[in-house]
Amino acid sequence: MCGIAGIVKKDGFYPDTLLTMCQTIRHRGPDDEGILFGDFDYNISRFRTNDTMPELAELTHVGHLSKEEKYFVGLGFRRLSIVDLSANGHQPMSFDKFHIIFNGEIYNHIEIKNELKIYGYNFKSNTDTEVILAAYHKWGMNCVNKFVGMWSFCIFDTEKKILFISRDRFGIKPFYFHFSDNTFIFSSEIKAIINSGMVERKINYKQLYQYVAFRRFDDPNSTLLNDIIELPAGNNLIFSIENWEINNTEYYNINSVIKENLTSGYDEKFLIEKHTNLLKDSINLHLRSDVPVGSCLSGGLDSSSIVAFSVNNPLINSFKTYTAAYSNPNYDESKYVNCISNSYKNIETNFTYPNFNNLWNEFDKLVWFQDLPFQSTSIYAQWDVMKLAHNNGAIVLLDGQGADEIYGGYDILIASYLYSLLKKAKLCKLFKNSMSLKKNRKLNILNSVGSVAFFDTPEYLKNIIRNRMRLASQFINTDFFSSQNNKTPDIGQSSFLNTCITSIYNTLHDLLRYEDRNSMAFSIESRVPFLDHRLVENVLSLPAELKIKNGWSKYVLRKSVENILPAEVVWRKDKIGFATPQEEWRKESGNILKNYICDYKMPDFFNKDKIIKILDKKELSKIQLNELWCLLTILKWKEIHKIEF
Repeated sequence: MCGIAGIVKKDGFYPDTLLTMCQTIRHRGPDDEGILFGDFDYNISRFRTNDTMPELAELTHVGHLSKEEKYFVGLGFRRLSIVDLSANGHQPMSFDKFHIIFNGEIYNHIEIKNELKIYGYNFKSNTDTEVILAAYHKWGMNCVNKFVGMWSFCIFDTEKKILFISRDRFGIKPFYFHFSDNTFIFSSEIKAIINSGMVERKINYKQLYQYVAFRRFDDPNSTLLNDIIELPAGNNLIFSIENWEINNTEYYNINSVIKENLTSGYDEKFLIEKHTNLLKDSINLHLRSDVPVGSCLSGGLDSSSIVAFSVNNPLINSFKTYTAAYSNPNYDESKYVNCISNSYKNIETNFTYPNFNNLWNEFDKLVWFQDLPFQSTSIYAQWDVMKLAHNNGAIVLLDGQGADEIYGGYDILIASYLYSLLKKAKLCKLFKNSMSLKKNRKLNILNSVGSVAFFDTPEYLKNIIRNRMRLASQFINTDFFSSQNNKTPDIGQSSFLNTCITSIYNTLHDLLRYEDRNSMAFSIESRVPFLDHRLVENVLSLPAELKIKNGWSKYVLRKSVENILPAEVVWRKDKIGFATPQEEWRKESGNILKNYICDYKMPDFFNKDKIIKILDKKELSKIQLNELWCLLTILKWKEIHKIEF
């Protein structure tokens, strides 16, 4: 896990520009730094900095470079050492005429390496980075289809005079770039690009409207900035330096994969066993590391399943877990965490206790690290867990992100299943599941199914209903409201499978950003075993009846772990997740919001008088409070990152 940055500029750039970018993302890789510069004739030189490993002292220090000399190409790298901790893992790394900077992990690199050895390839290190280079040499751009993992990397191919860039199938690892007539610049984080001074910090008003009014973009790869975009998940990008043009190619699309593999008739026992083996294999691969691996543990089914399989791995002698706990029983899951730790002798549990004062004291830091605004205070629980883990010396953590999306664990996804039964007139099955879900999950069936049915309404009615329902639509001045050609984002379809897939590409997109920035803020690599593409394809291809059965959500997952987890955890009826007791914090947060907004010189985009009037209300609902916190993060983001409205 690392941070990457790169520049190609027609008329050249000064070395300090790339160094500034790398320094901005130092938190992503405090263990090592590497710099590569290429001149206008593609002559390559490598340099060290003050943060480069001492073993590489033979490299020329960047301080000896002339600050007036310009370069055509530059690649910068910050390393968090996870696999092969030696200097052999230093990047940029070269193989033949290829030079790579790579952020992420290829979990099956040992298997790919053994395959490449058969073709005559030799290796100097035990890194997955070297395997990527050899795989590119052997299979070209199709090499990414071999990888099980998370990644964003850039290969500078001096033979073809291209940059070959790739991002993993579900966008676990970030990649942002700016392309113009004169400049191509990229990094793992937006702040590195804007700190380069090469890109204007101007807001995209259309996407800002979407985010304020609906808390999501109509284009999930928007960054709220006009001149910086995100490379979509499952895409390769080829930048031809000679022709000065870029070309995106989608190499992976879950829709096409699932349509080819949907299971119709089935043997339940066989499919559960197959799923169990895939989940176990994914977790075992994600445990590969040359540093200790721990896990976030909420006490819910997803993270508990990861912990159970991990501690049952014979190579794991001790395992540390990290949990956010609260005094309010509506948010606290400590009893389930303790239930798990009492079931195994080799688990060490660690707890943190998020509170509002700490949230507000660290709010500016949180906004700076996140790169973009966020939707509520719930993100702080994860931040606090990562801080706890960092203070405990953790470097790699497993996390249950992605499970809700693929198994249909959210209420809205469960409701989409019920709605699909209604549309198919499977009334007996609908009634049986509805009554059981009402009992097991305490799901409000009419409200939930009604929400899903809303997806089938015409677009103009969606706009009318949402604008009446959402408080945030009143935050915006009517001049902007009418001039931006806005539309309600398409956030789902009524089919259960389609709604799950939509959730992967929309809801999960934001959650993965939160996860990446929260973990990397504390120099921690966060791994998500449920997003192993083999497991995702398996789960989405299963019959819906194996995911929601007899009123139990995530049925196939529960069956896969019922013999290794306490029944109290396996058959839990409630769901909390990474939440904060925001309702308890309502009074304090309401005062903070009001004081901050009253003193803020509001851009013309916002209707300040209307916002203050809303804040004067004695009571705000949970939804309204979330909308106001979303507004606060936008204003803080503008202030901290010096964004031009």
